Amino acid sequence: MTIQNETRALQCDKCMKDKWKCIDCLGIPAEVYDGLIDCKDIFWFCEDCSGDKQKDSVSGDDRVISLLEKMMDRLGAIEDRLKEKVDEKKVEELDQRVKSLESFVKEQLEEREQNTGGRKSRGSMNDAGSSAVESVDSIEDRETEKRRNNIVIYRAPEVDSEQAEDRKCGDAAFVHELCCYNVLEVDIDGCIEQMYRLGKREHGKVRPLLVKFAPEEKKSEILRKVNYLKDAPAMFKSLSIARDLTVRQRERVKECRKKALEESQGEVQAADSDGEQVNFRIIVVGQTTTKPRAMKIPIDRN
Repeated sequence: MTIQNETRALQCDKCMKDKWKCIDCLGIPAEVYDGLIDCKDIFWFCEDCSGDKQKDSVSGDDRVISLLEKMMDRLGAIEDRLKEKVDEKKVEELDQRVKSLESFVKEQLEEREQNTGGRKSRGSMNDAGSSAVESVDSIEDRETEKRRNNIVIYRAPEVDSEQAEDRKCGDAAFVHELCCYNVLEVDIDGCIEQMYRLGKREHGKVRPLLVKFAPEEKKSEILRKVNYLKDAPAMFKSLSIARDLTVRQRERVKECRKKALEESQGEVQAADSDGEQVNFRIIVVGQTTTKPRAMKIPIDRN
């Protein structure tokens, strides 16, 4: 087969021989090929070099664990940069690509186990899997710690200016007015470590505002007083203030809330049939834990 410019093919990353192989001949899915091209930390070796590669000082299991750590770090960095920026379809495409890479790595481990065929190899793969899970958990712990002092304010008005400094000054003034002047009543003077908008500026779109405090107590005090917003002036009533959660934490919270809504569907339908409004709302507590819990909170409509 002739390799053209548009042909999806690979060249050995070790010997760099002038010999290319298409992914159809190699049996590599297109999604895995795209991942190999995009991620510079993943290498492909021809049959001659793959045998030599097994003699490297770093074991294959360690390479898999290292690869997974790099993939998780890369995803975390991408998520931080693109938070509230890319559409849902783009996120799903990225997630699918990572899953394809993970499947490919798993297949390679299983194939190696079959080739060696010993109990030691099987135990080694199990140990590698356990270590990989531990590595993912440790990355999650680091991400949680990094966000510990953060809050995210949704629907906070954004100054419409081309000058970044003007927008920063507007955000700082708004946050101080929200916290210090008869709304949340939290003294934050000298306590803000970082403050920036999440996502790319778009006309007519209000981006979430992330605020990082130097002492964690200030963040906790603000979150305790969020219910003050219901009695605040009109410009503050529409705000929503939340913890800065990791990707996995947001997924768990979303799933928990979805399950609670499904279980409450009967009460919602009964209220609709009687022409009444639902007299409760669902909140999720323990959002930063591995087991968040949904609770029904009565709504006072008086």
